Amino acid sequence: MAAPVMKSEAELARKMLRVETESKSDRALQYALLDNARKLFAAAGDAELALAAVDSLAGQFELDPWQLKTETASWSRLTEAIGLVLRDPAAGDQS
Repeated sequence: MAAPVMKSEAELARKMLRVETESKSDRALQYALLDNARKLFAAAGDAELALAAVDSLAGQFELDPWQLKTETASWSRLTEAIGLVLRDPAAGDQS
């Protein structure tokens, strides 16, 4: 994944977090914003902020934070692996 795309994903996720803090009356919107921010941070390779979004979700909603953290960590590792292959296609060659 190209660095500009990753940067724009992280910027969008930060905007989602700002909107979420202003959306206290709409619980469904809060959940959607936090969950999508988590996914975008993971896709951008920012595991720390992605996991912080999981903590926010767990603090506001009844859910299993460990399941989301495991999923988020898997996405972050996948995003990192894809980035390596895009930078060096030979890195993905398993033959």
